[in-house]
Amino acid sequence: MSTARKVLSIAGASVSAVALVGASAFLASGVIRPSFMSYSESRSAAQTRNVDQVNSSMYCPARMQLADTGNYGDSDFQASAGDLSSSMRVGLMGALYQAQKESVNHTDTSSLLDNKTMGNGDAHTVAGDAGTSSVLSTRTLAAQKFTGAAGTVLSWATQADLRGLSAASCVPFSSSQSFLIPPTDTGWSQQLIVANASDKSTSVQLKAYGSGSAEELKFETHATATVAAHAETTIDLSAAFDVKDAAFVTVTSNSAPVAAVIQAVHMNGLVPQGSDYIVPVSSAAVQQVIPAVDGVRQGRLAIHAANRSGSARLSFVGAQGEIEKRDVEYNAGQLSVSDFDAMPQGTQAIVVTSTTPVVAALYGTGAAASDGQNDFSMTNGHAAQSAYAVAVPDGASATIDVTNILSDSQDVHVVAFNADGQQVGNKDISLASHSVAQIQASDLGSGVALVQISQKSKGASALVVGQSFSMEALSKAQVTARATSVATSMDLSTAQYTITHKHSVLN
Repeated sequence: MSTARKVLSIAGASVSAVALVGASAFLASGVIRPSFMSYSESRSAAQTRNVDQVNSSMYCPARMQLADTGNYGDSDFQASAGDLSSSMRVGLMGALYQAQKESVNHTDTSSLLDNKTMGNGDAHTVAGDAGTSSVLSTRTLAAQKFTGAAGTVLSWATQADLRGLSAASCVPFSSSQSFLIPPTDTGWSQQLIVANASDKSTSVQLKAYGSGSAEELKFETHATATVAAHAETTIDLSAAFDVKDAAFVTVTSNSAPVAAVIQAVHMNGLVPQGSDYIVPVSSAAVQQVIPAVDGVRQGRLAIHAANRSGSARLSFVGAQGEIEKRDVEYNAGQLSVSDFDAMPQGTQAIVVTSTTPVVAALYGTGAAASDGQNDFSMTNGHAAQSAYAVAVPDGASATIDVTNILSDSQDVHVVAFNADGQQVGNKDISLASHSVAQIQASDLGSGVALVQISQKSKGASALVVGQSFSMEALSKAQVTARATSVATSMDLSTAQYTITHKHSVLN
């Protein structure tokens, strides 16, 4: 998931104090106001200010889990997580004076800086397992590119129902977020986990839309849930509604910002078909990239437009540029679903260019193992940014895909750090228009734990960066594994405030 730039609009009012105080005193005196005295003229002016965001908080989910682990019936038919393992890496960058990791329930807090501060250009990483979820918080005195945190969570197993690999980037807190999800019918389990790290409880409202029409899907369970302060609530989406291809789900909190992640598991009878984290989609855009598509054998692409119907061009791109293109139509409020029995050979990313703002995501499966076991990934589309960071958990190999979304070539700078924050390598890449450069993190240096990718030109943002992960233990066990995520944007993050000044003129 990428932490893209957030825009927050806040409207306020500044009223002429002299006029109002004088008028209030006059009316309170009991004197009857003459008929010629009226507030007949009102003037207003709006000013917009951009404010750098110096504080940030992210939610890192716990390792994958099964919705049903009851020990009933024949042991051969009981769900089992097997030898489930997890790993998490947090990369800290830039001039930070505070960085901490704490449990959602606020009982376990630890500093990530060892009572030190970091300067511009500094890097530091912290690794551990993901047995429980956590909240990352950072503070800086001056917001700049590559200042903040990026986190990656991996969960894997070589045995039982969760065989395969799942990946997620840590996600920000927000009052509303949306998801594009795979089916919820037979064989699927989808658990929506909502985390509230604030000091007050909140209620969340869910809405869902399918591909059949623009009407809301009817929930078989409650469409609202309460999330206590410093707590998590799990909602079973598979029990809430039944869709056979895909759905668009919105989560809105009324009292406090929340973070949400979906854990999806697919079974074909007793044979695992994969599991993955599903993170919120980014803001709707007219041009975006679904990265890290290399290795997808079959795919299903979902597009959702909230307000206006239109058409989208899907450009399948690789190292040499555009390979193939297809056009699809979509209706406002109704999910558009396109199935691909085979991806065009050499495809490493899909560029989605639409006539109206949309969100998009790809459900992709790999090549099944000899026993029929398979794995899948859910990869969201993202608009271009100019700076990204990839945190590589212990035990994992990372392949980084850098896509140039523009028609001009781009020069890209890549810097790698080890677990101690020491620079171990760098590389410059010239990226042709509408093409993808693929980088093995291990080729950048020894013990790479954190990678920064930046656009060298100062023009329009051109890059979308994704990564795919693999584990040696899964390869040795001949387990099909597929896990991807979109790199965390490290562009300067700003909040936009709109202040409205209203003046009433006393006539």
